[in-house]
Amino acid sequence: MSQNIKGKSNKKKGAAELFIRVAKAYKESDFYSLYTELRESFPEVAKYLEDNTSPGRWSRAKQTGNRYSIMTTNGVESINGRLREERELPMHCKESHQPGEVNIVKKRIPCSHAIAAAYNANISVYEFCTDYYTTRYWLEAYTDPFYPVPGEWTVQEEILVLPPLVIPRRGRKKVKRIPSVGEYARRR
Repeated sequence: MSQNIKGKSNKKKGAAELFIRVAKAYKESDFYSLYTELRESFPEVAKYLEDNTSPGRWSRAKQTGNRYSIMTTNGVESINGRLREERELPMHCKESHQPGEVNIVKKRIPCSHAIAAAYNANISVYEFCTDYYTTRYWLEAYTDPFYPVPGEWTVQEEILVLPPLVIPRRGRKKVKRIPSVGEYARRR
């Protein structure tokens, strides 16, 4: 649209830039003050906009759909970038059970389902944990002193540990990425 605005303006400079500022305004008060400035400086552009389209189609402040039509995944992409290697690690589950079943008799660290059930029933979650996870057991484990192993220890002076030999591939590293809802996959 900014290219169309350039063609509709009698003055060659400033109309497209001012239109972009109007279109990007977040608050309606900013939109109205900038649009008034556009109407006064470039009346032919304002007439073109009013005759051919509505502000709800080109202005952030006037859009009725998703707020300002900003649908980005930038935050998620940043986290994914930082956790790139961790995402490839296998998932480990502590205890498998049928959906809807929680085994509270085993007295391990309860899963989120058991914690929620205990919370709703006003039962202390600690009743479902084994005593091995208590502070008392932890203190008892370290009450007896540790004695060093008798004898003389030898340490090798020259131990050289090298990183594994990796030959980097040419080109950009391939990364799996799942497009979000509403985002179209790029065709090559």
